[in-house]
Amino acid sequence: MSSLTYLSQTVIAWIAAHISDNLRETMFIVAAGLNGCHFSSLKSTHVDMAPDFAGTLYGVTNSMAGVSGLIAPQFAAYFLNNGHTLTNWSIIFYTTIIVYILGTVIYLVFGSAKVQDWAVDHNTDTIQLGPKKNGGETFEKSDSTGKH
Repeated sequence: MSSLTYLSQTVIAWIAAHISDNLRETMFIVAAGLNGCHFSSLKSTHVDMAPDFAGTLYGVTNSMAGVSGLIAPQFAAYFLNNGHTLTNWSIIFYTTIIVYILGTVIYLVFGSAKVQDWAVDHNTDTIQLGPKKNGGETFEKSDSTGKH
């Protein structure tokens, strides 16, 4: 579901590229507001995928996401060196749209919040949910045949 936020931002950015300045500012405010919608799933996906490695996963994925903050200004500067024309800005916005669409498609095709095999300790027969001191629930793991 978190990838749908990017798709809605893409649609709004595309619409904003073709409308008047006053409405364009409003559309960008709405698009930026929608950016916050994906945080509820973004913050929990790492815990769902690998509870014991959530911090490490979040650090790695957040570092990779931070690279865009280094690339985007240089990318924009490259096209805007020849002037702030509609054509130059359109290239920047259409590239942003392509990045959002690719991110959405990649997540929808390959993304999953299921517990990953590499994140499960196969040396134990139970999975502890919650801290032991508070009486967290314990479940028996089953193998692929459904046996316990």
